Amino acid sequence: MADGELRVDSVVGDSVDCDRGGCNGGLGVAGAGLRAANPPVGGAFRTDLGFRRPGVAPGDVPALSPGLTALGGIERSAATLFVASVRTGEEKVFAWELLGRGIDYFLPLVELAKRSGRTNYVERRAAFPGYLFFAGDGGTLSDVRSVGRPCSVIRVEDQDRLRRELAQLERALRVNPRVQVSPAIVKGRRCRIVAGGLVGLEGVVVRREGRSGVLLEVSVLGQGIEVQTDAGAVELIG
Repeated sequence: MADGELRVDSVVGDSVDCDRGGCNGGLGVAGAGLRAANPPVGGAFRTDLGFRRPGVAPGDVPALSPGLTALGGIERSAATLFVASVRTGEEKVFAWELLGRGIDYFLPLVELAKRSGRTNYVERRAAFPGYLFFAGDGGTLSDVRSVGRPCSVIRVEDQDRLRRELAQLERALRVNPRVQVSPAIVKGRRCRIVAGGLVGLEGVVVRREGRSGVLLEVSVLGQGIEVQTDAGAVELIG
């Protein structure tokens, strides 16, 4: 398999053929060299506002499941990681369903400053609309199928890379959830942050409209989050 590619298989719905040249199916993911078969229909989708857990609104869903939090993060989990492709707008509802079944998950959430009339408020929204990640095994997949909501599950062959990328993403969002989501098709030098709250994270140097930052990529989605940092806090690698 060529460098930079991740092999995936769709395990819910129709099968998908994968090889060194990529996979045949729907849902092209830019920059990752992969495709997943028969994803849910994209576009706007109204969230089920009637869904509630006792005493908790859907917007309060934790980004990281209690199980993974107790372990100390995604990188400490030995379970296999999967990508769940769900209807846009149902990411939080699906996360609640996983939580209710005791399935560990990670739903990257970003904060957006909003204003309604004279009221300012913060909205927590899925960083990657239509996607979240969960951990488990064959039995877990059966539980996910039982949720009763449209979902395609993507298996990722390079687990170490996915685990590393998600651990970086979770840490960056914990430090600053108000970040910019960007496509991972930006060419630049790989770098490492050497100072500040994000020290040790690795990504790609990007520059947009006069601003400098570091792109932390989730290659299986072909997307990432862009974090701002001082030029002196970054060193080039590779």
